[in-house]
Amino acid sequence: MSAILDRHKTHFVLWCPKPTSPPELIIGKIINGNPPGFERLNPLHHLFFHQAINHPSLWELDADTCGLTNGETYHYWIELDNGFNNTQTRVQVTDPLAYSVDYRLYAPVNGTIVNPASVIGWLNGNLVACDPNGEKRSPEVVPFAQLPNNNQLVIYEMPTAWSRRNGSDEFERAVGTFRDVLALVEADVSGANFPELSVTQVGHQYLADLGTNALELLPPEDSIYSREWGYGTSHYLAPDYELGYPEGNLSPTPNQDLTALINACHHSGIRIILDVVLGFMKLEPYRNIDFNNFYLEEPQKHIDDPDAHSSRDDGKGGKELRNPFGASCPRYVFTKTTYDPISGTEKNISPIRQHMLTFLERWMNDFKIDGIRMDSVENVANWDFIRDFKNAAHTHFGNRYPAAGNGAAEKFLVVGEELTLPKELLTQKRLDGLWNEDFQSLIRAATIGENCKSPFEPSFEWTVRRAIDSTNGIFKDGGLAINYLTSHDVEGNRKERLYNFMQSNITLQESAPLFDRGKIEAEVKQQINLEGGDPSNTTVVKDRSDEKMLHLARLRRIKLAFVCLLTSVGVPMILAGDEFADQHDLFDAQGRVTHQGGKQVDPVNYSRVDELERHDLFEYVSRLIKVRTSHLALSVKDTNFIHLDFNEGKRVLVWKRGSDANPVIVVANFSGYSTPSGLSAGAEYRIRDWPITPPGKRWFELTQSRKVINGRQDKEPIFAWEAKVYHLIPDDGT
Repeated sequence: MSAILDRHKTHFVLWCPKPTSPPELIIGKIINGNPPGFERLNPLHHLFFHQAINHPSLWELDADTCGLTNGETYHYWIELDNGFNNTQTRVQVTDPLAYSVDYRLYAPVNGTIVNPASVIGWLNGNLVACDPNGEKRSPEVVPFAQLPNNNQLVIYEMPTAWSRRNGSDEFERAVGTFRDVLALVEADVSGANFPELSVTQVGHQYLADLGTNALELLPPEDSIYSREWGYGTSHYLAPDYELGYPEGNLSPTPNQDLTALINACHHSGIRIILDVVLGFMKLEPYRNIDFNNFYLEEPQKHIDDPDAHSSRDDGKGGKELRNPFGASCPRYVFTKTTYDPISGTEKNISPIRQHMLTFLERWMNDFKIDGIRMDSVENVANWDFIRDFKNAAHTHFGNRYPAAGNGAAEKFLVVGEELTLPKELLTQKRLDGLWNEDFQSLIRAATIGENCKSPFEPSFEWTVRRAIDSTNGIFKDGGLAINYLTSHDVEGNRKERLYNFMQSNITLQESAPLFDRGKIEAEVKQQINLEGGDPSNTTVVKDRSDEKMLHLARLRRIKLAFVCLLTSVGVPMILAGDEFADQHDLFDAQGRVTHQGGKQVDPVNYSRVDELERHDLFEYVSRLIKVRTSHLALSVKDTNFIHLDFNEGKRVLVWKRGSDANPVIVVANFSGYSTPSGLSAGAEYRIRDWPITPPGKRWFELTQSRKVINGRQDKEPIFAWEAKVYHLIPDDGT
């Protein structure tokens, strides 16, 4: 355990305050009311910190001298000289080591939202992590074998803001709390803020049904942002207050609820990936405790400061300025000789680096996370620290499973988001993997029949090849590619949700020939009749039939995209909602998805999964995921394109994953071509070089869940904008 967290078991500690006068502990109990109040413990008795022996930058206060009652929970702040730009005032700040924060109560003197109360329990002579009403729950360590390997992961990226229908055609937003996410995992748990959704009701296990085996919540560390995604962390050691405060609760329970969620995921074989924001911080306590040694703001005003620059080249022989996104830039370059909270000795360190390593230890040990995704690596701007953070995380995980030895690395990974994809982050072992932004661009282009507009893609063939086999790019030298069709960064052209992308790029003219218009019009008339409308209104019938054909055409392309994602080399990641073609409903005045108009304020809407065609897509994706997480051919890098057909307007590519003995074969048609009379018994599309079928085996076509007639696997018809996925099963003679 780090030295400072070890001290924090018995002492209130404060490291690196402005060294003028002693800090003071302001501690007491919350008084329920409207609004809640604060009753200070022993208000006439001042509780001052003292400098630790041999450590002038470390202040501490023995908790045993504070008059605490065993078994009680307390709210507190630390009052000290303001360390923000040498302001000559005293401020009451949240403890930067707080395990829980409570926004119901702000600092008594300078009470603002930036200083919520810290929360701590006192039990048997120790300061213990707990929630504001004293709730505690212990994390569990599951058997090592129960966790999936890195090469078998399918990551589910989940925004923690959701939306729902409010009884009309409008949608309202609310927080998808830790308990709502738990309801997607455990069948006997109901949703908290979203109990009315079918996916969160008792008896349902949505994530188990889907089959994903890694859950990445958008940053679950506490942020002052409300009903957004948490990209701007404020209190690193505390789980998010809002995510732990479901409707109906009298007090927040984030530690208890997050621990329950993680335990449930682990028991279901689902790994937890922690999303961390290290490149910028929003009103973190050290901004007022020791600003100059921890932070830099407005980098453009400090261009000579090494901490003002990102790790990206600016094209002029220098580095780009960092983008703090309205927050503060942590100083990862600056060092000073001070107390080291990790080793407990005096040494020359970067204060913010050691603070972040302390935060890492809290989450690795107390919440048992199984992987890390690092946001905005270029804004972290220090690759040495990125490496040290990654290595420390692996060490903590290895200590959890000492018997695994070097094998522990197979079930833990640290990946980063650096969209320019500098390969040195992988070749220099700074990270285990990178978000593969190229995959999104390549497959989106392919699913609308375009060659990706890049100098690295000389043809449509290579647009698909580079997407499916990431070893054709920077990942050939090692490191994992995190592939995705959409990420939470849905702002901007061709980054919007997949359904909205298809809306913008698929025309009725190309969609209409794919469907039986008479059949669709009959279905539309029946629906209009059920709604009490006039099915003889030809204009209405035509418009609704056109929209239905477009809707079905979009879903067909999305299915094709998911086949590419889930049979590609790398680790697939799915943005929550894409599995049922969720879509944006909010836009800015120009109809664009932006930060203000649709990005974080238009979150996942799970009510859409109940729509017939979208639920069919969900089941389609689920079948693909379950093969992805279980079939050995998809856990190795072996990829061979065995058939290419660009004749007569066709764009058909066939790739084999794995060995000839037990492969997965994908037949993907990126064109409007269909085999003539494709549904007739003799219709054929021939594929040369199909692997020999081993004795006692036959082929199974996954997307339609059917056994293939023996001898027909290389002759089956193909259809426009569709893919088929084949694997071997025992031949039972049926």
